[in-house]
Amino acid sequence: MSYVITSADSVEKAIEDGLQKLNTTRDKVEVEVLQEASKGFLGLIGSKEATVKLTTIVDAKNLVRSILQDEELDEIELVEDSQDSHQEVYEVKKSSEEAPKAPTDSVKNASNQMTCQEKEEKIRLFVEKLSQVFDLEINTRIEEKEDFLEVEILGDENKLGIVIGKRGATLDAIQYLMTRMVNKDQDEYTRVLLDTSNYRAKREKTLVSLAEKTANKVLKTGRNIRLEPMNAAERRIIHSALQDKEGIMTYSEGRDPHRRVTIQKQRDYD
Repeated sequence: MSYVITSADSVEKAIEDGLQKLNTTRDKVEVEVLQEASKGFLGLIGSKEATVKLTTIVDAKNLVRSILQDEELDEIELVEDSQDSHQEVYEVKKSSEEAPKAPTDSVKNASNQMTCQEKEEKIRLFVEKLSQVFDLEINTRIEEKEDFLEVEILGDENKLGIVIGKRGATLDAIQYLMTRMVNKDQDEYTRVLLDTSNYRAKREKTLVSLAEKTANKVLKTGRNIRLEPMNAAERRIIHSALQDKEGIMTYSEGRDPHRRVTIQKQRDYD
């Protein structure tokens, strides 16, 4: 079971009931309060119980291992991007026992012959394996764009949160794996952009709104505000949203996974 919805007299009681049903602890779930408890008129009429949704947090690194356990890849290791983008990525370490062989002309030609349709089939088979790992009924929509493949995972939106993960970490890990898979032994690189439940657009809208509200607060109080830790893509959204904001400047500081954006008032702005 990846999530559970429970109701009780209070939020805390509902959370405790949910944790018992999931047989887990508070630090291993995300809690969404769907409804606060209400006593109603005179404590009797119209009273409502608190309702919460608890979703199991997926360890993206273990997810990678689960999905690729039948593949020919030897080891998966979580590393930082070498280009100082500070994104969490997955590097496949090849076995050191065998020296890499130079590809022959026939191999090169064969790799060039993989069609977009064949790459789409690889992605569909990958998603089938993903559905087994998550125990979900999901489908895939794949659309070929000019220079990338747009992939959308379809299913019950109430259950797809586990595919997204905390701040999209699981979704990013799956996207990275798909990209590696379709480009294995290929001479021409194909980008894969993955989404589900329109998460990317919703998250961007949320971040733009957060940036604007925070910037206005900084202008009003004159105090710097540091946002929660974000990956590189999300930090770029914040910087972009405020790059033309009069009187505001932004910068990133810290190291991943704790790197965050600071919003501050320009010193010469009144």
